[in-house]
Amino acid sequence: MFKSRVFYFTALICLAFFYIYCNSYTPLFIIIIYVSLAVFGIVCTAFSKSRISVEVSPVQPFSGQSEEKDAEFSAVIKNESVFPVSAITFELEFQDMSEDGIIRRKIKTAAAAKEERSVHTVISTSHSACIECRLKKARIYDPFGLVHFNIKNVSYKSRLLITPAMSERSYINGSDSACLIDSDKFSDTQKGDDSSQVFEIRNYLPGDDVRRIHWRLSSKQDELIVKEYSRPVDEDCVVMLETGIGGGSPEEKKTRADEILSVFMKLSFELIGNEQSFSVCWFSGKFRSFVSFDVRTFEDISPVIEEFLSEKFPRKKNITLDVSEEEMSGFGDRQVYYLYNSSCFDKAVKHELYERYDFIDTAAR
Repeated sequence: MFKSRVFYFTALICLAFFYIYCNSYTPLFIIIIYVSLAVFGIVCTAFSKSRISVEVSPVQPFSGQSEEKDAEFSAVIKNESVFPVSAITFELEFQDMSEDGIIRRKIKTAAAAKEERSVHTVISTSHSACIECRLKKARIYDPFGLVHFNIKNVSYKSRLLITPAMSERSYINGSDSACLIDSDKFSDTQKGDDSSQVFEIRNYLPGDDVRRIHWRLSSKQDELIVKEYSRPVDEDCVVMLETGIGGGSPEEKKTRADEILSVFMKLSFELIGNEQSFSVCWFSGKFRSFVSFDVRTFEDISPVIEEFLSEKFPRKKNITLDVSEEEMSGFGDRQVYYLYNSSCFDKAVKHELYERYDFIDTAAR
């Protein structure tokens, strides 16, 4: 902008000297046209500023599942005015929420009248991450670059979640579902073989077990009605994530977080697939306290991963395991899956309360 102003006023001064020292009105007409164009451009730009919007968002809400992951954001510029805008500038800030460093990208583009256009920016990372993109200093300039106006219609920030590849192992044993026959909780979507609870009733079909015929209802409707029994599902359990993985280099810390999340995603999908709700908890280095999240559906998993990737992982080993001793009363008799990484786990620390946890070493995923 400074260069544009210098060039404009230098040209204007030269024309003024040319008009003074020359016996001609041509330079004066040029000066008038030159100034008029600048004023017209400024007025048109001022008129357009309220009709221009900039929105930044991830191209996809999730990314990853490969060794090299890209965080791709799109800045959508909408010019709804009847005047084109020759220069639109804004700055994008990218931050991995588990780190303090910020990456900045300056974008300069233009927009024709009634045009919508997108500008893509890619940030590469080799690990899972929660990356926040923030929009800063969104401005438009007149055609001569003399003045600028701030764009008020902007979406200031958005986040992109980059997840690790899901573990291929299964972490729920067949014996875990063997005790479901004694459960008092039943599925709302799947039928089963528990005769103590009726899932639905329907018309008889050839091949149905005659022992499931609802004789009383059949006699009232003059047609055979069959009972479908319910499927028992397990009670709530607890998935505990160890956050004491902050020792070593940043690369090692991110690798451990990837391994823990990889196993957590697989275990979560298995539990939800069995219609088993659960709680996720860990010791938060960011809040210096124990945090917990309830997971009922697949949509509940993403906020948990996002919060975990925003953590400041402590250097103290087994910190979640140690603090969980104080939280035991809140767990009741629920099954506890404890996800840890053996590369930063103090095996010397033992306690009789931990014997009922299901320990899962994520380094062996």
